[in-house]
Amino acid sequence: MEAVIRLTTWIVPVLFGLASSAAGQSLPVADPLTDYLRILEISGGGARGSGFAHPAELSPSWVDALGPHPWSERLERERAAVESDPEGPVRIRPTGARLRAVVNTGHPFGFNDDAMWQGRGLSLGLDGGVEVGWKALTGRFHPALTWAQNSDFTVAPAAWPDLPDFVYAWRVIDLPQRLGDASYTAVSLGDSELRADMSGVSFGVSNRSRWWGPGIRNAILLSDNAPGFGHAFFGTRRPVDVGVGTFEAFYLYGGLEQSDWFKGERDRRFLTGLLVAISPDWPSGLSLGLGRILYGFVPGSGHALSDALLPFQGLRKNRFGTPENPLGDDEEEQLLALFMRWVHPGSGFEVYTEWSRTDHAWDFRDFVLEPEHSAGRTLGLRHSTGLADGRLLVIGMEITDLAKSTTSRVREAPTYYEHWVVTQGYTHRGQLLGASVGPGGSAQSIVADLYASWGRAGLVLERRVHDNDAFYHQAASREDIDWCCHDASFSIGPRMLLFRGDFELEGQSMLTRELNRYFVRGNDVWNLNLSLSARWRPR
Repeated sequence: MEAVIRLTTWIVPVLFGLASSAAGQSLPVADPLTDYLRILEISGGGARGSGFAHPAELSPSWVDALGPHPWSERLERERAAVESDPEGPVRIRPTGARLRAVVNTGHPFGFNDDAMWQGRGLSLGLDGGVEVGWKALTGRFHPALTWAQNSDFTVAPAAWPDLPDFVYAWRVIDLPQRLGDASYTAVSLGDSELRADMSGVSFGVSNRSRWWGPGIRNAILLSDNAPGFGHAFFGTRRPVDVGVGTFEAFYLYGGLEQSDWFKGERDRRFLTGLLVAISPDWPSGLSLGLGRILYGFVPGSGHALSDALLPFQGLRKNRFGTPENPLGDDEEEQLLALFMRWVHPGSGFEVYTEWSRTDHAWDFRDFVLEPEHSAGRTLGLRHSTGLADGRLLVIGMEITDLAKSTTSRVREAPTYYEHWVVTQGYTHRGQLLGASVGPGGSAQSIVADLYASWGRAGLVLERRVHDNDAFYHQAASREDIDWCCHDASFSIGPRMLLFRGDFELEGQSMLTRELNRYFVRGNDVWNLNLSLSARWRPR
């Protein structure tokens, strides 16, 4: 109890007394400026914090301190918008609007796209809204409308009995291969929220997508791969100076929905999570963080305070052990992650990693002996080089692996995002909340981009392996599967972003060759993904 009191007396002043209340703007996860600000950090702009939690706040003072860079004019528009609130007690500004169109020629393909379902054929998305502020309160209404042609394609037959049509074929999880047999329309609150900003902290209710972790293409713990979900939140508004560095914290509690193509006995689920990070003064540019998320079924009596406090419970599984439950099996699933990011000062270089577990260690001895058990990992690096005329060339590589480790040979190992009690898994409305590589998947990518005053042009090269856990499970029981039947995709394509006045026009083309689709030898298929978007960013 004494330790808790000491911790409380330290945290309370940090959260409530050490941050200024200067104006700022939180950029959506998918906004091109979100990643560009990170590039400016490694290009010499100085750190804005850990970079582990998004949406992150755009600070006008940080923008003012930047030197010349390719998107100076574009970023100045955003800074000016924050500081040009009309006189009077009420502040009103449009949040902009975005229209998206995607075509897939062979089968569904697409990820990190919020509420959008990129099925076969044409898919459309429209979002936009307005933000109203009064004193410390800000209301953001930014709904989203999506439509998908959702054309027919060959789906894999379910490997488990008594499952509905279109379900995920290889395990019980709410991850349908196709959203029904007709066109699909969805309306959501999108990037909406109501929050209060007071003395360095923010709290409120939100439907905004969240991204936790240092990954750029994959976030194991929490990403915008699924639609935003309704949640209450509390956290630091920006990094807080604690004497030896800066500190950040964020907590949330919300509810999840299952899709119409999954039939679970129970469908009301909660999700709660905590993220903390520190960026020490030495070594400069280093950030360390820890994130923890737990999800489970809402009790029949309704949401419980004990569920909201789960992120603060102990990490050892043996505390659940009883004579009736000797293995300590619990009804909630946890995801635990450690983050590290280092922006080498003045070098234009960053390296980052996320290490995660999807199962409690039995005790500390278990953790030390087999830290790789039920673990996933992301490793990435990126380098920014200044070119003539103020342009930037940015090259990055990222590797994510969620397949089972070799500990599965001697002990039962869970598959990422699947749970034996919460059968919907780590999903919301039929899409994964974590890394888009999916259960048992992995990915390796190389991305090169040229940034100039007119926008961005780049090339993406990526390899993905689909559910290797399912492959090895199938190979153990089927004679027609051997080493040559891994389901792997290879994708390559250009992308471009152009500035035109108040508009940003973005396009990408990804050509994919998938080998041994559904673990069938020689079942090689092509898909062409064409995407276009127009974003209105008002002055």
